[in-house]
Amino acid sequence: MTPLLSLPPWLTGSRAIRGLFAVTATIFLGAIGSGLWQVALQPAYQRVVSASLSFLASVFNGYADYLYSGISLDPNTGLVIMPFNFFVLASISGPWFLI
Repeated sequence: MTPLLSLPPWLTGSRAIRGLFAVTATIFLGAIGSGLWQVALQPAYQRVVSASLSFLASVFNGYADYLYSGISLDPNTGLVIMPFNFFVLASISGPWFLI
C-alpha cells in the first residue's frame, strides 16, 4: 500500500536539508499568516472590539444617567452632606492633631 502523501527524495535525504526545509517552510507559513492577519483579520477584529466598546459605553452611560436621575429625586440629601462635612472637618482639623 502506498502512502497518500509521499515526500520527494531530496526531502528524505540528509538531516541538514530537512532542517533547512523546515525553517524555510516555517518562515513562509508565518509570512502568509502575518499577511492574512494584517489584511483581513485585524480590521475585522478592530471593528468588533470598537462596536463592543461602543455598546458597553452606551449601556454604562444609560445606567449612570439612571443613577444620577434617581439621586436627584432623593429628598434625603442630608445623608450625603454629613460625610462631606466630616471629611472637610477632618481635613482641616487633622493636621492640628499631628502637631
